[in-house]
Amino acid sequence: MAQEITEFSYPLIKKVLSGEGSLGKIPQILKEEGGCRRLLVVSSNSVWRSHFYSELLDSLDISIEEFHEVTQHSPVEEIEHGGVEMLRNRNCDCILSIGGGGSVQDSSKLMRKFYETGIKHVAVPTTLSAAEFSPSAGYSLGGEKMGMRDPEMVPGYVILDPPRATLETPDWLWLSTGGIRALDHAVETLVDSGNTEISETFALMAIEKLFTNLGSRDTRARLQCQIASWYSYFQASDISLGTGHRIGRAIGGAKWDIPHGMTSCITLPVMARYYSLRHTAQMAKVARAIGFRGGSDEEMLASKAAEAISILIEKFGLRHRLSDFGISHDDLGEIAGKVGGSDTLKLLEEML
Repeated sequence: MAQEITEFSYPLIKKVLSGEGSLGKIPQILKEEGGCRRLLVVSSNSVWRSHFYSELLDSLDISIEEFHEVTQHSPVEEIEHGGVEMLRNRNCDCILSIGGGGSVQDSSKLMRKFYETGIKHVAVPTTLSAAEFSPSAGYSLGGEKMGMRDPEMVPGYVILDPPRATLETPDWLWLSTGGIRALDHAVETLVDSGNTEISETFALMAIEKLFTNLGSRDTRARLQCQIASWYSYFQASDISLGTGHRIGRAIGGAKWDIPHGMTSCITLPVMARYYSLRHTAQMAKVARAIGFRGGSDEEMLASKAAEAISILIEKFGLRHRLSDFGISHDDLGEIAGKVGGSDTLKLLEEML
């Protein structure tokens, strides 16, 4: 019998630098491969106001332009008429993106895509969404969440320096658009038909690290969380992600305006229970990764994994119901129509 053929696409990242002091390598990175004459720094207003941001820019001996008008859901008009025009009109040849994934990192990837994918891009994440490791980028058009995928969009350099880059991130943002989003990526990877041994191994390591470290403000624990976010989406080029992410995209549009990471707080507990019945063996592996023991009783372990995920979200006091964001039963049909799938309406009712 012929062996099954599997595929794994390596992300086009040149370097991932992690640990305290790694941000100090930015000048060296900018000098590599032709250098950088003028740098566009992309951020949000909240990051732009942080002490960390100003200290970092003060340490860079280079001509800098700043675009800090990135907003939630990354409106395409903002990307094209703000960031891309600044790249073009100010003759910028490098991008430094500082901020969270669902806005700053995705917007920066799209600016580069729309302008010139060959320019150098250094990403400094302040949350755990893992967008900086992904070939996909989300944006909104006319209030609807859209997406684009291109391996060339992945930043060439990613820097994980939690003592400097994460301590001013609000706790609710770190936990939701960070930890729970990364946990969501890991679980969806495990149940995806395109996963491979390497992606499964990294997803399980991500889950263990998140359950162990997510609630701590210790910088060593926060670094483990940042590494977990990387591992959670290690095979991003080949994993399609499932119904939970499609629901998240639908409810994250302008009409309901739910923040990027909070969508995972809503969808993941219900999807984990759903997967415990339909992907029992994979969810049993989740349970073992976080320390449950149950021998060969995979149904029990899968159920324990789903329960543990719900408890974790509740423990952090994160809102996790559609109704917490003003969505009512009357809205569910419209959301289900955007998502598709025979089980979606029932899942949405559980999320309400």
